[in-house]
Amino acid sequence: MLSREDVHTVPGGDTVQMLQTKRELEKLGVEVQLDAISQRPALDEYDLVHIFNWELLEPFFSTWGEDLTCRLPIVLSTIFWFHTGQWYDDAIVNRRVWKIAQTALGTTGARLFYERWQQAKFRWGKRGRNLRRLLAVPTQLLPNSCMEIQHLEKVLGLGCIRRKSTVVPNGITKELFDPLPPPNQDFWKEYRLEHFVLEVARIQAAKNQLGLIDALADTSIPIVFIGQPSPYEKEYVTRCYAQARKRGNVYFISPKTSQELAGIYALAAVHVLPSWRETPGLASLEAAAAGCRVVSTVNGSTREYFGDDAWYCDPRNPASIRKAVLAALDSPRPERLRRRVLEQFTWEAAARSTLDAYRKAVR
Repeated sequence: MLSREDVHTVPGGDTVQMLQTKRELEKLGVEVQLDAISQRPALDEYDLVHIFNWELLEPFFSTWGEDLTCRLPIVLSTIFWFHTGQWYDDAIVNRRVWKIAQTALGTTGARLFYERWQQAKFRWGKRGRNLRRLLAVPTQLLPNSCMEIQHLEKVLGLGCIRRKSTVVPNGITKELFDPLPPPNQDFWKEYRLEHFVLEVARIQAAKNQLGLIDALADTSIPIVFIGQPSPYEKEYVTRCYAQARKRGNVYFISPKTSQELAGIYALAAVHVLPSWRETPGLASLEAAAAGCRVVSTVNGSTREYFGDDAWYCDPRNPASIRKAVLAALDSPRPERLRRRVLEQFTWEAAARSTLDAYRKAVR
């Protein structure tokens, strides 16, 4: 399994997906070695290479060459969802042309124009052309959902993705959530928070913590953020801290272990991921498994996982985030969603689907 250089120092959903898939595959008798792209392992010693994240395709093939699949099958976990939401906010601040466009077209019209322009630029520009070419090389693609396959085909203008795709769902560690985890007493003793809103995610623009703070600015609901501040977005992190101080009753807490998080989800009133995209967000799956209400973004494959048992928000619209959070707070805990996650979206199920894809690739 090959991953990005900072997969352990700046962990994210791809880190969890890779490590948990490795753990469950080893239970099924598969020998797995983890490496970063730059470490140049002796690939001839292996039966198959599994790459995590579409953005690593180009550095991988620039290192080893695209003819590698003539002697070694390659499998790719795509983890793809093209999103431009937070880019627009930066463009409005830093680019005069988009300030003029917003004045002329209004915020909604200018944002829509910007997003369509960025998608066209990606599809027909160098990155899109390279991605279309490189996606022909892996023997199997492992998207997290059927919606991700459709999105890949739409964004890139391809119609051949699904023929070599095996959907591998994201998952949870079932033993942490079944039986239902008890509330985390250490967290309760330290913070004494009740009926609080929780977001477990790295502090970065893509996760839209600012949008959640702004959406609940005139409420007294406690907001808890658990996650590592992104070392690459220090300005955004600083803005989050400033808005939190201005609003008050906002807590930034360093990352917790999976065991600790299970009990914190059980304490929270609602878990919110108002992100610019999610496929579907591991924290949302874990929160659901802990019996917590879930508010998720409309961008990504979230509905394929959560259906009608979660609340959805548009990350572009603080009013939409606020409405979804308040509706969730006023509703019963979604036991049906918890059961579905425990039955369908586990790392054991993900490993079985992954092994099926490996067998197809080796054949």
